[in-house]
Amino acid sequence: MTLDVRGVFRDAWAMWQRDRGVLIAIAGFFLFMPHLAGMLFVPARTATVTIGKGQPPQLDINAQAEAMLRFFTENAPLLLAIDIATVFGALSVLMLYLDRDKRDVGGILLAGLRRLPAYFVLTLIVDTMVGLGLMTFFLLVPALYLAGRLILAGTIFAGEPGVGPFSAVARSFRMTRGHGLVLAGFATLILFAGMLLAYPVVMLGDALDRAPLANPVSALILDAIAAAVVAAAMLGGILVRIALYRRIGASNGI
Repeated sequence: MTLDVRGVFRDAWAMWQRDRGVLIAIAGFFLFMPHLAGMLFVPARTATVTIGKGQPPQLDINAQAEAMLRFFTENAPLLLAIDIATVFGALSVLMLYLDRDKRDVGGILLAGLRRLPAYFVLTLIVDTMVGLGLMTFFLLVPALYLAGRLILAGTIFAGEPGVGPFSAVARSFRMTRGHGLVLAGFATLILFAGMLLAYPVVMLGDALDRAPLANPVSALILDAIAAAVVAAAMLGGILVRIALYRRIGASNGI
């Protein structure tokens, strides 16, 4: 069965138009605020460059690895808190549409808290499987294809309470059979849209931070804009995944 790409985006847009009040509340608290906190309180990572005599500047790989390890070690509590908050926000939006018990928003949040540990494990599995490929240029295309095949894992977990993290991964592979390439396109959009859209704002903010007599109010406004763009892209990606799950699920008799 051919997947209607425009229909998926229409479904996602219809969800936004119908429920934007509650979506803004959830995304604002659990997606926007954590990203803004990260931009305000997590220091920027810097690349370590070595300059040899008569040679062009080169990245020092060993020093870069040590700096990255030190960065994550020093900022681990805040980074973990941000990650948990955004994962919970994503799960809450998924359950808002896929919860079979039809609970209200408060009930959804409480149920989401109970299911958060298992969903967090699922995100670690998916992110690790895809992230290892994205770190290597030659594995970029296979990694994006894998991301497409795993794109339904989170929605399966949220919509089918009896399914655990590993079962959700296996079920996603089964449900996406025959749609790998088009879902790789969706996965690419979801993975990179927020980063690319926010990049100009982030770069402008970094330039202002380094400028003499930098205006902290302007920097805060730019950080807020960047965080809002990332949160909006994340929310859009979640709604697209829900629309994909419903359409592919319907074709699979779910």
